[in-house]
Amino acid sequence: MKSLRSQMNKIKISGKSKMTEVDLIMQIVISLPESYEVTVLALEEKMTSSIENLEIEEVCEKIQMRFGRLIDNEEKAESKKAFA
Repeated sequence: MKSLRSQMNKIKISGKSKMTEVDLIMQIVISLPESYEVTVLALEEKMTSSIENLEIEEVCEKIQMRFGRLIDNEEKAESKKAFA
């Protein structure tokens, strides 16, 4: 993700400012689908109430954890259909 930010900062557009890590995190968070709503709320809460900065690695970890749970739930649902 940090390399994405670096690549985006290399793009030359008049009046464009450099993308910070916070900008990248915000872009990721607002781009997530509704199935990630709980994750988004947790990340937003941490961004607004934490003394510590939210880092991109933590955002990626939380998104990956949610993705894993979504896949597990999907597999369980398909397994139940197979036995029904």
